[in-house]
Amino acid sequence: SQMQDIVLDEVDRALCFELNTEQNGYNLGRSYIFQCDTHEAAREWVRALHEVWGDAILRQAKLTRFERFKLKVEIFTTSSAWQSLMVLLILGNFVLNVAQAEIKPEEGTHTEITLSELEVVLTVIFTIELSVNMFANWFWNFWADGWHVFDFLVVSLSLLAIALEEVGDFNNLRLLRPLRVVRLLGRLESLRLIINACTRSLIPVFNAFLVTFLITAI
Repeated sequence: SQMQDIVLDEVDRALCFELNTEQNGYNLGRSYIFQCDTHEAAREWVRALHEVWGDAILRQAKLTRFERFKLKVEIFTTSSAWQSLMVLLILGNFVLNVAQAEIKPEEGTHTEITLSELEVVLTVIFTIELSVNMFANWFWNFWADGWHVFDFLVVSLSLLAIALEEVGDFNNLRLLRPLRVVRLLGRLESLRLIINACTRSLIPVFNAFLVTFLITAI
């Protein structure tokens, strides 16, 4: 809210964290802002609260052992540490693709083999990450999220590009490798908010153009 922005503008935001409560809970959806003395203390508080929140959900929900394990996997895949690791790997993959395009090593050379092996390793890691994500969010939670579907398409195309590398008709799939860096838009909260806002504004903007066209035509 505006008042929260005013309060946070007066202090170091990295020292603060916001605690949001349930709408139907004891605090009726109120939000609380806490300020710590150091950045390390703020990070430790956020980590501890996130862990307590996950444990509370497991205690209150009547879940089977399998459902508890699935929920723990979901909490892990949404943690900042996991997301930061994926962002670093995606950036590393992008740097690798740029290096392959710039160096253009001859086929069979040590450089070409090394870069290709690194690409395969990263693709395997992304495949494992996608599998874990699908397991944690299966079924509708995964396919109803556009970013998850985009990850699935990008990883699937990467696997096809490697599996069918020797087939001439499918060799052009390698040109789609730079699309992997677009996955960052779904990992970084600030970028994701911008993309979602732009997507939601398409229909209102189209309606505005339509009204302008009608007025101009009249």
